[in-house]
Amino acid sequence: MVDEWGYNPDLVKVEAEGAEPEVLAGTVDLDCEIVVDVSDERVGESTRTMCEGLLNSHGYATEFCAAESVLYAEP
Repeated sequence: MVDEWGYNPDLVKVEAEGAEPEVLAGTVDLDCEIVVDVSDERVGESTRTMCEGLLNSHGYATEFCAAESVLYAEP
């Protein structure tokens, strides 16, 4: 979005039916908060570990909300 439209969002929500790690790979360079649905949608397994590792490796601090199966991240 930044390169194409010159727009840097304040928040990105990712809900990709199990493809969250792949979507995140294209968003981690944004300087904004990210909310990721990490429920059991990837062949019955959560994408939490993959998403959390990717976000942490790019300097994001993460917090998991088990009640909602949501991972919150901020730069």
